[in-house]
Amino acid sequence: MLDILPITTRLIETRNTQYYATSVCETDSDSSGGPLARLQHYLRHRPAGCFIDKHQSSGVTSCDHEPHAATESGGIHPSANHAMANTSLPCLVFEYGDERPTTLYGAADGAHRPCEIDVLLTKQNWVTAHGWVLARDPDTSATFLWDPQDPEHGRVVLPSLPQAPPLGSDCVLSGDPTSPDGCTVVLPEPYDSTALWYCHAGSASPEWVRYEYDLGGKLVVIGKHRSWLKRCVFGLTPYRGRFYFPIQTNKYGVLEFSPEPALSTVKTKGIKLTYPPSGEKCVHAWSSLLDLDGELHKVSISFADLEMRTVNDVAVYKMGFDGSRCVRVDDIGDRAILLSSRSNMAGWCPASKFGLLSNSLYWMSGFDKCLHVYDIGTNTEEVRQCQDIAEQSSLPFWLVPVHRA
Repeated sequence: MLDILPITTRLIETRNTQYYATSVCETDSDSSGGPLARLQHYLRHRPAGCFIDKHQSSGVTSCDHEPHAATESGGIHPSANHAMANTSLPCLVFEYGDERPTTLYGAADGAHRPCEIDVLLTKQNWVTAHGWVLARDPDTSATFLWDPQDPEHGRVVLPSLPQAPPLGSDCVLSGDPTSPDGCTVVLPEPYDSTALWYCHAGSASPEWVRYEYDLGGKLVVIGKHRSWLKRCVFGLTPYRGRFYFPIQTNKYGVLEFSPEPALSTVKTKGIKLTYPPSGEKCVHAWSSLLDLDGELHKVSISFADLEMRTVNDVAVYKMGFDGSRCVRVDDIGDRAILLSSRSNMAGWCPASKFGLLSNSLYWMSGFDKCLHVYDIGTNTEEVRQCQDIAEQSSLPFWLVPVHRA
């Protein structure tokens, strides 16, 4: 049975703008359970890609789009061809961790379907921004990449991963694993860990290596309270053979392989965002980098409060380094960006080809359990109510069409 979810619309006004370059705002001291305690808990347990930044914010508006008809679908496993034949990509995957079955939500047609994809139900999986999904068999340790669009031949075999990285690890690829040179597969362990796994797929002797690093740390001061936090690699994003990750609002880390890993930093001039309506100098934002068809961009969703329930602005920036300023863009062409609160990973796909709104951002919020669809050009927002299917689900993730070289 297919459920079509309702759509509502909302208008958010644009506010005053200024540049920001600092990282954490001051908050009045408070007892357990108050703003300070929530902020400290947030800093410790925030999902990858979530930030608290000073001098940051802005605005969006509203539009009324009907769900677009899907034009393509994909498959995953020979035993599940019939399932993927009826599943439009891209789609959100909802997992519940109990007797309720895993379900899929099609972004194009707005339909909610049961999931019958064998590899998703029986293997450990890590999605990537390129569309490929890394899978590991928990019984045999067999490891491979699979393509949601190719049910029979869409697999790239990798060396067995001897142990599964911790829950919450992300997966990124340097490029197309089917290209003649292959690619590097990287699994950064989650927040509070200072280790990552990597494998040079396509090399003469590929193997998984666990690499430990030391990026130092930072002292977070909140009123009279202080906390030392280790810096870690999170929000890792592939771009032109390297991997970028945020360190500060105007500083990014760079991971590259030759073939051993090496870490460096690069600076940028910051981003032009807006203050919230309250005039508060502390704004909270969810940010993610992505390689958008050969150019590095940043998506930023700003909120009006610490609870991150009221969106104040959605913006896309073309990144600039070595003295260049990041520039806000109003047109990404016939593309749709796909973002989830489960991790900082942002993907994209051709919009019209897959029945999506052109020049848009599709973001599944973990705060209000709604799918937000933003028209970047008109600064408008469509909200799809997903509370029923998202209730008690772990944060969903996207299955996106594979990008090929």
